[in-house]
Amino acid sequence: KGTSAGCTECTGKTGVCFKCEPGFYRVNFSCGKVNETGKCTSGAGCESGVCRGGNCCTRPKGTSAGCTGCSGKSGMCSKCGSGFHLVDYKCAKNRMA
Repeated sequence: KGTSAGCTECTGKTGVCFKCEPGFYRVNFSCGKVNETGKCTSGAGCESGVCRGGNCCTRPKGTSAGCTGCSGKSGMCSKCGSGFHLVDYKCAKNRMA
């Protein structure tokens, strides 16, 4: 694990990675590449720092308030939560009638 791509420092005793170079993040004692779009399990693996619906979200549309899921290809919002609706790949608050 300490020899994973992006690893810059390992522990002496166990040899696991504890520091990653820019563009990588720590995951399970190794380094993972930070992605702009695509699958993710946490925001740490995404360039924007935002993971929704299992995909990295891009700014500004994928990180809009109310967005609960992003496209795996574009990173733009593809699903909105309650009280919001999708407009041009971002979420807008529903208006009260």
